[in-house]
Amino acid sequence: MTRMGVLAGAGMLLAFAAHAAPPLPEDIDSVCLETILENCEVTGSGRTSAFEGPSIAFQLQRGESALNGLGGGVVLFADRGGDWTLLATDFEGFEYEVPLLTARAMTLLHVPGLVAGTGSINADLLFSYDDDEDAWRPVDTESWKAEVGPLLPDGLEIWKGVDYDFADWYYAEYTARTELWRAGDANCCPSGGWAIIHFNIVNNVLVPVSVDHSPPDRES
Repeated sequence: MTRMGVLAGAGMLLAFAAHAAPPLPEDIDSVCLETILENCEVTGSGRTSAFEGPSIAFQLQRGESALNGLGGGVVLFADRGGDWTLLATDFEGFEYEVPLLTARAMTLLHVPGLVAGTGSINADLLFSYDDDEDAWRPVDTESWKAEVGPLLPDGLEIWKGVDYDFADWYYAEYTARTELWRAGDANCCPSGGWAIIHFNIVNNVLVPVSVDHSPPDRES
């Protein structure tokens, strides 16, 4: 897969001419960088950028670790005044997708990720860009799970990972979609319909503000 193919697959608006960034790190297409994985191979690499704002170089990896066995990794580099510097690495997930960069009131960098297993647990990474300090800040995407319960319909819960969507740059609408479970459900078979959770980002914490519930087609 060519680098341009990787980037186009992310659905990003690219403007390399408008946002000059340094050449990509050496060997980013072929050699695992900053990795802890054994038998590591590069599964994707490239650069993500918006019409205005910073650029990110990324590398997706596949390999093995003593902690998680077969798994994946992601390595992110930030453009710092014409040089790439290491922004973040993560190897907790089984698989990571191409990073998505969206911008309006703030710039967000979202790396979708998934932990191995039937729980479809999120390994997503999320960062916000502080223009005043020219720095990326990690966004807490975990603590909201302890706060969302009162927003859900009575008797319904979230048992697995969610499908985040931070790509609505025009309205700055941040959501997650998930099925809902009742207490007597099997783990495989939720019966509570679907929920769309709406978030704000406050002090770099993802905060749930409302939930839209779609009941199942047939109540059990």
